Amino acid sequence: MSWLQVRSRAAALLVAGLLVGCSRVSSTGNGRHPWTQPNVLRIGLTTSPASLSPILATDTTEGMLARLVFDPLTASNAQGQTIPILARVVPTISNGGISRDGRTITFHLRHDVRWQDGVPFTSRDVAFTYRAIVNPNNNVGTNYGFTVVDHVLTPDQFTVVFILRHPFAPIIATLFGDSDNPYQILPAHLLEHEKSLNAIAFNSAPLGTGPYIFERWIRGERLEYRANPHYFLGKPQLAHIIVNLLPDENTALNELRTHEIDWLFEPSPHTLPQILRMADIRTTITQLNAYSGMLINLNRPSLQDIRVRRALAAAIDKSAIVRRLTFGTATLADTDLPAWLWAANPLARADRYNPTKARELLRSAGFTVGQDGILTRAGQRLSLQLSYAQGNATAALEAVAVQADLHNVGIEALIHPYTPTLLYAPYAMGGILARGRYDLNLSGWYSGTDPDNSSQFLCSARPPNGSNYTGYCNQEMEQAQADALATYVRPARKAAYAQIEANLARNVPQIFFYHPRNLEAFNPDFQGLAPSPIVESWNAYRWRI
Repeated sequence: MSWLQVRSRAAALLVAGLLVGCSRVSSTGNGRHPWTQPNVLRIGLTTSPASLSPILATDTTEGMLARLVFDPLTASNAQGQTIPILARVVPTISNGGISRDGRTITFHLRHDVRWQDGVPFTSRDVAFTYRAIVNPNNNVGTNYGFTVVDHVLTPDQFTVVFILRHPFAPIIATLFGDSDNPYQILPAHLLEHEKSLNAIAFNSAPLGTGPYIFERWIRGERLEYRANPHYFLGKPQLAHIIVNLLPDENTALNELRTHEIDWLFEPSPHTLPQILRMADIRTTITQLNAYSGMLINLNRPSLQDIRVRRALAAAIDKSAIVRRLTFGTATLADTDLPAWLWAANPLARADRYNPTKARELLRSAGFTVGQDGILTRAGQRLSLQLSYAQGNATAALEAVAVQADLHNVGIEALIHPYTPTLLYAPYAMGGILARGRYDLNLSGWYSGTDPDNSSQFLCSARPPNGSNYTGYCNQEMEQAQADALATYVRPARKAAYAQIEANLARNVPQIFFYHPRNLEAFNPDFQGLAPSPIVESWNAYRWRI
């Protein structure tokens, strides 16, 4: 997924519900529609998980499934507020959980939590999971932020103390909260004897502290869960959850239309018109700190030239993409941070659609038009691979639109879809993005309500150490990021992010198309769904149908 950084910013989060259609079929006597199975929720996924381990999750699908079984220390609720889960309180400077120098972070844990096999949850589990994330033998998506920790103390069963090498502003979200790579806690008593957690039976049959107990995984067909009657936040109101693994969005839309599923998880924006025409289906749209756009591999010689990158930006009609493909679920982007976020810089403006300017930039970079209409320089055609995640209808249409726009200015774009599992796989598993095996890539980034974007743009965050997939390394960016991360004071951070956003707009390490909002489509009998900026299943124990 990459997912993202959270803080308590309730005022910044906007959640809007769209109520769609009226029931054309009479309800049963208990108020449910006849297709609804009481206390059984059927979810449709178009992306199948590669692993059910919470520290190996690499996209929002795996993140949602992980939260059915596992819990974090803190979470973000539907209003974007940071709330305690396994921790009793959220650490702050005022309550002493964050030391005055910003280097000591203390979590006090709940006393009433048990693993689903009955073993008590303790500080030992938190310390073990931290060690697992920084263990180079484990193929975690990233350990960015965790490496700021110098060492961990467990003075008693219910206290964990993280000693940092230096202050790190997003630390509460990073340490088992709702960050851009949200990790939950693993059971030490089951896993601490393993040398590596990459290929163990636990990853296909997990056991956690969460509201639902994993039952079985029928590969290519479905996953099944049942309620955990001893869940510490209260017994879940659903008896069972069945997750149907569907091959594509067309199949998923048909199953939503015929009520074979109750919830289509994260349909792409292009599906919205079809969903709006469905009877007895409700939608919700949630504001996110997120973007969709195009990564540029700066290790490619032609793409190291800023004139070429600026030409790419000027060649692409982002407004048309937003208008034709997102159907009002997205807003035009200049940088990675949306306008509603407190750290956004409204003065940071990227190159907008101007094919004439794009051609001028390419001419100034030494390109001339070849016999086939494609630009060449030093005998090399300007031919680039354009990749995206297979199965995403919106990305597929974006690829065609971008290909046409680039061809209009003399750039050849060869479209190449990859399975999400391969595209987003960690460095150690040969991921296309992590290994830099691409030229241009259509993808996005989902963050929380904290503006921290250092894991994408610091030199030190290039894979395998982070998610800087473009390979961007710029000293001005380094200093601005250091300023943003070194303080917990918002005005100082805001000034630093103004420089960060201006840098991105000016140097074009990637092109930001739009800021998406999260779409969900579901049976109106399904109640309690209240997506947070990070994950839909943060309150799964409250769901009912």
